[in-house]
Amino acid sequence: GGEASFVPRHQNPKKGQEDDGWLVTYVCHEDENASKLHIYNAKTMDPKPVAVLRLPARVPLGFHGMWMTEEQIKSQPMC
Repeated sequence: GGEASFVPRHQNPKKGQEDDGWLVTYVCHEDENASKLHIYNAKTMDPKPVAVLRLPARVPLGFHGMWMTEEQIKSQPMC
C-alpha cells in the first residue's frame, strides 16, 4: 500500500468534525497482479475497510497521489 489520503465528508470545512471523512489508499495485490482502492472510516479507524474497489489496471509500486481541486487543474498551463 501507499500513503493514505484524507477525503472530508463535507466540502465545507466548518461542517462536521476534523476526522469526519475517509482515508483512501491503494493496495497492490501482487499474487493477483491487481490493485485495489481501500476506503476506511477516518473517525473510527476500524481496520476493516468501508469499501474495496478493484481498479481496472494495476497501479505501479511507488505510485504517489496528489489531490487537486477542479480550479487548480484548470489553472495549469496547457502544453
